[in-house]
Amino acid sequence: MSGESTETGRYVHTYTPTSSQASYTSLSPNIRVRLRYATNGAVLKIWNVKHEKGDHATPLIPATTDPEYTTLGFDDSIEYDVSGYGYNATIVDDVSYSTDTPRYNTALSLDGNGHINCGHAFHIQGALNISVSLWAYLDDWGDGVWEHFLSSEEAGGIVVAKSSANGIRGRFNVYTAEDLSSHTYKQADVSSSTTSSIGVTGSGWHHIVTTYDASVGIKTYIDGVKRATSNFVSYGACFNSSASMMLGAECYGGNNYQTRATCKLSDVRFYYTTLTDDDVLELYNTPISLSNNG
Repeated sequence: MSGESTETGRYVHTYTPTSSQASYTSLSPNIRVRLRYATNGAVLKIWNVKHEKGDHATPLIPATTDPEYTTLGFDDSIEYDVSGYGYNATIVDDVSYSTDTPRYNTALSLDGNGHINCGHAFHIQGALNISVSLWAYLDDWGDGVWEHFLSSEEAGGIVVAKSSANGIRGRFNVYTAEDLSSHTYKQADVSSSTTSSIGVTGSGWHHIVTTYDASVGIKTYIDGVKRATSNFVSYGACFNSSASMMLGAECYGGNNYQTRATCKLSDVRFYYTTLTDDDVLELYNTPISLSNNG
């Protein structure tokens, strides 16, 4: 009882109810839909059914290739937040998209002439738990050039980057005093010898996660495996109240940037929780392939 709607380009399930309170379970995914006051014999088509796990609904955002993207008033200068919290980002200068991606149907493609500005409204001063997860592609992971995948670093903030030494940096600015009167940078960097030994060389996609727990420290993972740990006790993350979070650029305070990356980015996630080893491995191993067809 399933098919594809040629009218909308989205996968749908078609069901003909036989009672006013019939129920229907789709085969994939396993979602039960209860129909109330449906007319017997009517044909009902259901599409874009989502199972929400939090208390904020994730909005439907059409792919830019969908007619709905324009007709529903979406702005192609904005990168829309799908968390349900509405922290949309702004495209700055030249940003394109690539179908070469490990997750979803497109990735951000940055050539050093543009970046994404996520703003700073979602920063929680003194947050005790944070995780950043992203997929990054470089033409050459061993080229000796800094590439900032995510940065809000300027007298505070977070950095996830490839260093000029060809290692991976996971860095947080943290409070070192209980009264939040002093702060410093701490990092769990993966060395170039480690990245070389695990095949983070040449071109390709890699999954990078860095986590912060005020009572434990920082951990950095590559492709589902913990590769660096820095143990310390602190009193929460310190953010510069005016420094924006940027994707594909090194923040230099406010909305300013210092350098831009030449890379591709996919499935960038920001959590106010500390992901566990199992959480990170699940993110790495679980394929997600969503397109404008659902």
